[in-house]
Amino acid sequence: MELLLIDDHPLFRKALCRTLWELAEDLHVHEAATVAEALAILDGNVVLDLVLYDWRLPDGGGLQGLVAVCQLRPATPVVVVSANEDPDVIATALAAGARG
Repeated sequence: MELLLIDDHPLFRKALCRTLWELAEDLHVHEAATVAEALAILDGNVVLDLVLYDWRLPDGGGLQGLVAVCQLRPATPVVVVSANEDPDVIATALAAGARG
């Protein structure tokens, strides 16, 4: 399984990667700390099964970044990872293409 983890906190990325590797031995995680890094990965030839997207990123995360990610890979499921429980944010993310 190929996964792209987009989050600006290195400690969170490492912890999530370790947890995911314990669940799936065949997992390969591509990491990006910014939307720009993520878009560079997505613009390449890497085949992804899932994108985990942090809602708050330093270079234009939120809706703007989510839309850019979803436009580059419309068939790849994108799941927003956030502590934000605001129903309006959740509805906005889902309307923009997030699958969860």
